[in-house]
Amino acid sequence: MRGFFPSATVCIALLFAAGFNQLRAAELLLIQNDNLRIRAVQQDERYYLKFDCRQADGTWRTVLGTLAQATSAPWDKNIYAVSEDPHVEWRQGSGELQKAEAFFKQAKVEAGGQALVLSGEVGPHQIEQRLTLKGGNRLYITVTDRLVESSDPVQLGQLMSHFYFLPDDQSFGYAIPLEFAWLPNLHRDEAGICGDHFFRSPAVIAFGKGLYAAIVPDLEPLAQQRAIPHALDLRVYGAQAEVPRLSYGLSTWRIEGHVYTRHDLEHTEPVQDKQLVYGFDLFWGQAEGPGEVTTQLTSHLWQSYGHKYFQDIRPQVMPFEEYGRRYSYVHELQRWATKTMVDAQEAFGIKDDFKRGALFHAWWNDLHVGFGVWHYGDKWRNQELKRIANGIMRLSLAAPRKEGAFPCVYNFDEGRYEG
Repeated sequence: MRGFFPSATVCIALLFAAGFNQLRAAELLLIQNDNLRIRAVQQDERYYLKFDCRQADGTWRTVLGTLAQATSAPWDKNIYAVSEDPHVEWRQGSGELQKAEAFFKQAKVEAGGQALVLSGEVGPHQIEQRLTLKGGNRLYITVTDRLVESSDPVQLGQLMSHFYFLPDDQSFGYAIPLEFAWLPNLHRDEAGICGDHFFRSPAVIAFGKGLYAAIVPDLEPLAQQRAIPHALDLRVYGAQAEVPRLSYGLSTWRIEGHVYTRHDLEHTEPVQDKQLVYGFDLFWGQAEGPGEVTTQLTSHLWQSYGHKYFQDIRPQVMPFEEYGRRYSYVHELQRWATKTMVDAQEAFGIKDDFKRGALFHAWWNDLHVGFGVWHYGDKWRNQELKRIANGIMRLSLAAPRKEGAFPCVYNFDEGRYEG
């Protein structure tokens, strides 16, 4: 029997069919709603994610990825990975510090196409990442690390989820500099990280090219599991890729100086629980400007946490209002609020001799005090408090101005503005 040798046309058709079947399989491994789409892409036996948003014309635009890629030059087509997600650091017993990343080798879609689950193992860690669409431009993510029983106790340095801001799926400085960026705390050097001590307005935000991405930690699991600290991060990553990287997860950190926290590679904490969990919301999409993004996230923070924790202030033992009524406005305010005259009108400031007087600059501003004093003075119908609050506002506005600039310190001893 003569052998069968298919024609070139048949070969091309067979190859196309095989490629089409692979493409179809890849397309099935995604979740989406009207606004967002998450694709799980397999490369070198590992799964990486692409995060897209739908445009007005119905087409999709890439915003984020869990794999940052780069070339040796913008015109070079030889793409290689420079960093991957997620990242874990640990040691067992007194052993050497170990690191691993990109260990998700299994992926599946659940919850009727609304949840994507990635899982993988490395060392004593069995890690699962579950992504669930929540409507609008919001995705909720939980990361669970189940530790395998071992004679050597595990000490954790980090377990972080990283997301690379990749507008139009481009790296190499395409989104640099960002048009807007937010992190609750600054970095002093490359080891800097935003430790959870500074989770005030806890979010990390990147905006550029008409696109945004943001992480908001879930404060519920954070409050329940405190053995390992939590941290946020935002930085430009990769010498070749030059992409903004947004991060959140578990990370040891130390206080450095007055207002900095840093991650020390040698600093690991013993893990008491056999299971570690953290969760967060991931937002991304298109926006006209930063104001649209910050309004969305501020509303989310207040609706999810702010209103609730104003009702239950523990571990604080007395509400702010009652504290002010009994103590701060009765004693401290009367002690520090100092009267002066400017332009023949009564004014007030908080006299701080160590800082030369009343301050009205970005770091320390008496207007913050003044707004609070006015709020409670109006609520309690206390005319004395409203008088002090008006005086603080008057002292700030009376500062001489030159082309928009003004001195930000009022020296009571010398009766003049300076600084």
